[in-house]
Amino acid sequence: MQLQVLGPSGVGKTTTLRAAEALRSDPPEWLAPAEADALVPRATSARARGEGVNHEMFAALVDGCVDVLSRAHLRPSQKIAALTILRESCYKALMLHRLHPHLPVVHDELVLNRAFSVLTHSSRLERDATWFFETAPVPDRAVVMRADPSTLVSRVLERGTRPNVYLFTDDTQLPEVVARTLEVATVAAESLAARGVSVLTLELGDDTAASARALHEAVVGGPPTA
Repeated sequence: MQLQVLGPSGVGKTTTLRAAEALRSDPPEWLAPAEADALVPRATSARARGEGVNHEMFAALVDGCVDVLSRAHLRPSQKIAALTILRESCYKALMLHRLHPHLPVVHDELVLNRAFSVLTHSSRLERDATWFFETAPVPDRAVVMRADPSTLVSRVLERGTRPNVYLFTDDTQLPEVVARTLEVATVAAESLAARGVSVLTLELGDDTAASARALHEAVVGGPPTA
């Protein structure tokens, strides 16, 4: 079983995941991202690094992402960065698919989360987001993380360094970009549920412990409900 966590950069995915990891039993009931990554062989050549994006499982999605980014309001360096991260996620996802880990995998850096780096600056956001989540290979379950727009803006500003999706965005533009990431999250939850994926939507506020419990239960306590 695989559960993918997705949400805008800065929403609190890593913090919530770490808190959820602490709730696991000994031995653990599921593999956290770093534990799953440790199973993935290192890609030591250009051919190996491209194996995921070239695989039939991801090829159509990647071709479409190239088109979306070609039209996006991003600098060339940002487009290259987005595609590089997508390539890494496709490789990791393919390797985990082949390995069939003995425990459920919970991960926040697989293909679905790449939607935010690829789609946020799309020239036709809703259309491209719908296409992405109708095309991407889906996991058994998904947790879509959101936050109040003003809270998310504050978290991004507090981080100091900005990830690729917010790079070159000044403070006056940031609320608009954040609103677009949250629109992607809304489309993700609706589209994945329509495809039969068990989806839990978490609104991340100050109660990290409650969010962590909900994430943990989504893995061990049966199919999550929105």
